Amino acid sequence: MKRFVFVCSMLCMSLASFAGVKYTILGKAPQEMNGEKVYLSMMSKNTRVPQDSARIENGAFVFKGETERNDIASIYQRSEHGFYALVALEEATITLDLTGKDFPVQSGGTLSERLNEYADTMAAYNREAASLGIDKMADEFRNPQTSDARKKELIEVFNSVRDRRSQAMNSLFVKNKDNVLGAYLFPSVKGFYSEDEAEQLILSAGKDFQEYPSVKRVLAQLNAGKARRSGNRFADFEMEDKEGNMRKLSEFVGNGKYVLVDFWASWCGPCRAEMPHVKAAYEKFHDKGFEIVGVSLDNKKEAWLKAIEQLGMPWPQLSDLKGWQNAGAQKYGVNSIPCTLLVSPEGIIIGSNYRGNQLEQKLGELLK
Repeated sequence: MKRFVFVCSMLCMSLASFAGVKYTILGKAPQEMNGEKVYLSMMSKNTRVPQDSARIENGAFVFKGETERNDIASIYQRSEHGFYALVALEEATITLDLTGKDFPVQSGGTLSERLNEYADTMAAYNREAASLGIDKMADEFRNPQTSDARKKELIEVFNSVRDRRSQAMNSLFVKNKDNVLGAYLFPSVKGFYSEDEAEQLILSAGKDFQEYPSVKRVLAQLNAGKARRSGNRFADFEMEDKEGNMRKLSEFVGNGKYVLVDFWASWCGPCRAEMPHVKAAYEKFHDKGFEIVGVSLDNKKEAWLKAIEQLGMPWPQLSDLKGWQNAGAQKYGVNSIPCTLLVSPEGIIIGSNYRGNQLEQKLGELLK
């Protein structure tokens, strides 16, 4: 009997220790959406996976469920009335109102309030982008007839809006480092921090933050990216150049010049936006002992070669045409592009990910 009581007690303790967060979502939708389905999805291995669905009846829908911890899910609808909204999953009854003209409004617990602040902030920047006509500007930028001078002006506008939006997101992250919203935002703002700072942020945070799937992925990426750390000797790799000849990185790096190893791709918009800055640094310092080696994460040789010609890149180019499985990207833990490494004449990594005129400034210090 004692053994039975002991086993039951242990079972109850075990079940209690794995008790999840029970949530209820009460949704309010426009009447014209009656009969349509809405879907709830959550992140799994960097992909949103549908978890549940509900049909809208009399302008309302309900989701009930349980999750391991407080989390952030998305609710969306695919019809002509389609929408996409983030919603808090917490131990509370959450109401989600989709009938307003702006972003969906939710109420429930503390996480819902924090998520409203995030949605409000992002909506403000979306309105700003719309008022500036960003979509039309993007079309103008892609137009082959747009002059280089005009493209430079457009890039400055794009960068200004992007930078202000990123600063706002980082401010929200700083306010929410102790909860799931901070964990949700972290992958988007980690660029504000050095790799050492980002790693320390994770290791010093609470368990909920550390255990959040996207944060765990960032930590894994940071560990893989330690090969990029300043002070390390460069790691060699081998792949084909434009002519199909096998070349080693060591043919260009560690041979008496400062070398920028630039991971990029033809389909990468931010890479193209940064290229004028990279070219300016090349033209100013190439004759003083500076070289660039491009490493493309393209899959198709035709697209790769066309982009080299379009962007006017005269420096050596390498690729194995394996996309994100590129041997160099794998060796250096590259998970986003553009990604750059500045290497000393002796083959020691000096720094990484210079943006705008930062590269030109750094080379000005090194090649006085």
